[in-house]
Amino acid sequence: MILLILRCYLLLLIGQEFDAPAVSDPLIEELQSLESHPIDINKAKKEDFLKIYWVSPGLAESIIKTRKEVGSFDKIEDLRKVQGVTDELLECIRPYITVKLQRQQILEVRPQIELRSRVQQTFPKVKGNWPGSPIKSYQRLKLSSKNISGFALLEKDPYEASYSDFATYGIMVQALPMAQKIILGDYRLEFGEGLLFGFPPIVTFKQQGVIKGKERGLQLYTITGENTYLHGVAVESKSYRGIKNFVILSNTKIDNGGGVSQYAPTIYDYEGDHSTESGEAKKDRVREWLIGTRFEYHGPIKLGLTWYKNTHFLNPEEVRPQGTKIGTHSLWSVSSSTSLAGFEVLPLNWFSEFGWCDKSWATVLGTEYGKEKLRLGTLFRYYPPDFPVFHSAPFSDSYKLAEKGNYLYGAYQISKYTKLTGYTDYCTRYSTELPTLHAEHSIELQHKFTPHFWLTSRYSFKKVEVSPRGESECKWFRLQADIEAAKLNMRVRLDRGYEAGSQEVRPQGELLYGDIGVKFSKYLSFTTRLILFDSELDKFGLYEYEQDLPGLMTNQFISDKGTRLYLLLKNRIASSYTVTVKYAITSKIAKPVTQKYGIQFDLEH
Repeated sequence: MILLILRCYLLLLIGQEFDAPAVSDPLIEELQSLESHPIDINKAKKEDFLKIYWVSPGLAESIIKTRKEVGSFDKIEDLRKVQGVTDELLECIRPYITVKLQRQQILEVRPQIELRSRVQQTFPKVKGNWPGSPIKSYQRLKLSSKNISGFALLEKDPYEASYSDFATYGIMVQALPMAQKIILGDYRLEFGEGLLFGFPPIVTFKQQGVIKGKERGLQLYTITGENTYLHGVAVESKSYRGIKNFVILSNTKIDNGGGVSQYAPTIYDYEGDHSTESGEAKKDRVREWLIGTRFEYHGPIKLGLTWYKNTHFLNPEEVRPQGTKIGTHSLWSVSSSTSLAGFEVLPLNWFSEFGWCDKSWATVLGTEYGKEKLRLGTLFRYYPPDFPVFHSAPFSDSYKLAEKGNYLYGAYQISKYTKLTGYTDYCTRYSTELPTLHAEHSIELQHKFTPHFWLTSRYSFKKVEVSPRGESECKWFRLQADIEAAKLNMRVRLDRGYEAGSQEVRPQGELLYGDIGVKFSKYLSFTTRLILFDSELDKFGLYEYEQDLPGLMTNQFISDKGTRLYLLLKNRIASSYTVTVKYAITSKIAKPVTQKYGIQFDLEH
């Protein structure tokens, strides 16, 4: 239970503070799936370990190398034999790993079925001429066996016309004679440092210092971002003398809300809301044809060469068979990384990626150091507005923004029970208007008084400067207490922030909440949260994060003055069927009371 609280606390920090989008489902869905089906550390390949976001490519290789040296791991704690695995890291990844018995490994070969069905509705209904019902719907089916896996997903946002407004599907075949993977359908790519191919940073890991983690390779696209996938066929070859190759073919429809040009044909939002007339008008407005390849060399230094060429067409297709051509681009990148974690004198990792397109270039450079009680990380990134990285996600916690900046992270284990962490980040972001200077600083102190009680305090500062318009800044302070007993866990947290700038009256905000979770049995649990908030913050804002059920519980911006109450009941029927029910009520001064109902069914067989 302590580990679960630590995981939830980490996710809380991620989603809480730095302009994180309102929906953080993709990461939470993946972590939840890993928790239900943990990775066997004695059988896992490198790509399996990389599904855990705290595991870097260098660390995954170190785990596999140590496993070969010792034969196998008898228990999870044996990972401490691996250079770079600290007690802190082990506690973070423990929910997602296991050491399976021989019988469990045999059972794992059997076909598996996962079905999830979720509906959600909010009252009172929003008045207006909407094309569809206010119900939010999500249906997902996953099938997997030893070498073949597939999925299908249907999603509908509130007030959209069709219950299949977003549909995604795919099938993956592994361990063929000449190919490690072949995917037909929808997929995603994460190579190098994410400069050409990376998944959008729905959440930021700044507070945790995770700055290296884009080497996820080729994966099925099993999430709900409607404009961040590739559609077609992708092949990953088997490794031959340390060299492997990827071939990518894609023909994808993308939403576009305007601003069409040769350098910005895909100005789109992550979710793809089609509940209004303007939303419907931008749906699938741009078509992208893409062909690409990547070569990787795995040796003392890992090298990668990526190339792709894409062409964008503006629909409707009746103008021409493929639509009106907007522009064509050819993009290249070279990535490299190496790990010196095994060296006692200087346990250092470094990594980089350089990219070119037309006459523009971009780069990401970083290093990580970790030894005993001290961890340090630094990263420089530069990707200007005229470098059209259509599928990238290098580092920024603001999706699809060009920027130049430096980031520095540090963590020091003062004692067995006390840890100090912090970071600073300076960057210039480029938008369609004026460049803005962003500065962020944060420092956090955590102390465990007992294994069941710990206290965390954090001070954060963020400043945004837009010349000649002036500047805005905000400061936060957080104090949080966590208590855990046999079948009971509690959390109390106070957040306070205030903005400063050109205003005569300085906006302020406060948020106080308490969580109580009760686990009645192995199959039945209940969680309730009461939130009191009074916030006038506008440019920065306070966020709350509901960590227990993706889709039904999401990160929300807190404003005005009022209260919010959540009730969550989760019941696991037998060993394969789970029902989760949520009720939420929000009351604000001089505004109608809103209520939200949701139910989710999960079947695993």
